[in-house]
Amino acid sequence: MGFLRSSDTATGADSKATLLVADGGSSASSRRTSSWSMPVDLLEESVRRLRVVAGIYALAFFLAGPLVTVLSPGGAKLLFSVPVLWVPAAVSIAGALLMVAWASQPNLSPRLKVHVGLVFEILGSFGIAAAEYHHIAAPISYGQFGYGSFGMSWVSVWVLFFSIIVPTAPMIGLVAAALSVAAVPTTYAIGVALGSNVPLDPSSFFFSLVFPYCVILMMVYASGRVVYHL
Repeated sequence: MGFLRSSDTATGADSKATLLVADGGSSASSRRTSSWSMPVDLLEESVRRLRVVAGIYALAFFLAGPLVTVLSPGGAKLLFSVPVLWVPAAVSIAGALLMVAWASQPNLSPRLKVHVGLVFEILGSFGIAAAEYHHIAAPISYGQFGYGSFGMSWVSVWVLFFSIIVPTAPMIGLVAAALSVAAVPTTYAIGVALGSNVPLDPSSFFFSLVFPYCVILMMVYASGRVVYHL
């Protein structure tokens, strides 16, 4: 902060002091941001977007899951004959709608809502993975080239979408995203243990179900830092 003093010497009148506050900008300490925290205004914006994202999750899960099965010939009968075909979708959609309602409560703090929203991101990822990775008989076949990877799960789309639309502190977002993408190898491994998924050799398991999601995590962290600092 700087001060400027001026005196009225031309007329011989009493000297007058004029103080001008120099705009030195915010201090270096106030400009620092933490990778583990967020300002209140950004938290409030995250809560507003969290409700939208949860609603989109519920709608997208319904359109890409139960609706497609029901519209296919004999799909409705098949859907409700095997619990694993409809329970993950039903629980995930219901959880998303509850998230919308809970985040709309006015008496809860924005920080608490965002933290619960991150838990929803993780549980929502497990719901997607549970709906995808069951009764896997073999990896994708590429004809004469043999078997290959399964391709990317919808979990990758969900995690990237959530991390970009709902601003969070970069490190917090990275931890939540790591736990979210872990749903893919964890769910598949549980299926193998239960005998519903075909076992994979360690190399195939890593490059099909682990490595691609490490790349997703790098994207999540990079995009999270850009959005956060903007």
